[in-house]
Amino acid sequence: MKTSPKTVSLLIVAGLGVGLCTPNARALPAFSRKYQTSCVTCHEAFPRLNSVGESFRLNGFRFVDDESYIKDEPVSMGAEAYKRLFPKAIWPSDIPGLPPISMRALMDYNIDAGGKADPSNSFDIPHEVEFLAGGAFGNNVSFYAELEYEPGEGEWGAGAWITLHRVLSTLGGPENLLNVRVGNLGMDSFGLLTTRDYQRYTKEHYLFANYRIPGSANRWRLRDDQPGAEIFGFGRHWLYTAGVVEGDGKNAEKDFYGQLSYKIGGRGFDGSSPTNEGEGQVTPTSSTGGETYLMLSAFGYRGWGAVAGGQDAFWRAAFGALFAWGDLRVDGLYLFGTNDDPYGVGAGSVDSDAWMAQVSYFLFPWMVPNVRYESVSYDMGATTSDQGRVVVGVKMLPRANVAVSLEGLIYTQNDFTAEVSDANLVSIRVDFAF
Repeated sequence: MKTSPKTVSLLIVAGLGVGLCTPNARALPAFSRKYQTSCVTCHEAFPRLNSVGESFRLNGFRFVDDESYIKDEPVSMGAEAYKRLFPKAIWPSDIPGLPPISMRALMDYNIDAGGKADPSNSFDIPHEVEFLAGGAFGNNVSFYAELEYEPGEGEWGAGAWITLHRVLSTLGGPENLLNVRVGNLGMDSFGLLTTRDYQRYTKEHYLFANYRIPGSANRWRLRDDQPGAEIFGFGRHWLYTAGVVEGDGKNAEKDFYGQLSYKIGGRGFDGSSPTNEGEGQVTPTSSTGGETYLMLSAFGYRGWGAVAGGQDAFWRAAFGALFAWGDLRVDGLYLFGTNDDPYGVGAGSVDSDAWMAQVSYFLFPWMVPNVRYESVSYDMGATTSDQGRVVVGVKMLPRANVAVSLEGLIYTQNDFTAEVSDANLVSIRVDFAF
């Protein structure tokens, strides 16, 4: 697949003109303490959010009519009268009463069940430990921070962002049209709202979010966080984002991206109920909300990565859809792109594309069987190489804040073995947060 630079530029500019975003927060039981409510108020099966959780996050970790639901009163940081004195006084705000800190741990047991790898089994305990914090400073500022450690890799990671919400509303403009975020971006933004890697039901990452050109020094992946800044806005049916990030930090170029999503039916992104556009309602009828809706999403990314003898200019574009009907979820996507020079020294371009389809069903509120097929293909001119695999499993919630996943991974095709996992895998994951 060959695309002219002019066509690519128009595609990316159009994507940035209408992009989409959601914050990067994950399962935060600190909010359960603040509101004294169950995790299923905001989550279908954590960390995946339901429609109530989506609007809560977009609104800066606040519900519609938030003051009616808070059980842990915030600490005031200045009197309301200071607003009348501004700019001769600091604008008043507040901070959470209880420390807004949560902890999450993931533990795995893996069995390599053949394929091109030697059979083996191993405990990966803990696979990852995360310390998370998130909340609101008053009505117009939200924050998020995390510190994580992966013992198997011996690696620490940290990230944080802060967001100014409803920028135009203070000037009498539309309330949610413009919000500004600065910090570590990604996860939600670098992909599709309909299929976000960190909100998957499975232990196994989505293949489309993790792939890169085999053998290339350009290591960009869809699910990476990067420092940068972005703007986003939303209404009942629509969401957009546009942002600029550091990229690989090895050249002067900055990467940029955009996303757009549109939702037909169900609860609005702004928190409005499925039946009344102006009405807000916190508690759903179930963790899935019993909703029926169709969500469409599009995404574009343009970036540069350092390679031998220069840099690799690349782009990605993706389109996806999610259909929810009560307890049923069906979603899929198609992603394609080009790397102009992934191997350096003028070795030539590589086109790639990926697609995925998956079905999930809430057999019970605490049990979610799921299956997906995913594929990625690399076109290097004289040769074409592919990966394809099936992931099937069940996610269970013995408690609202404890998840257990049992799943199998089977490769149907895997032409690259040097850089990617090539083992058929059976695994158990225990994931808990408090």
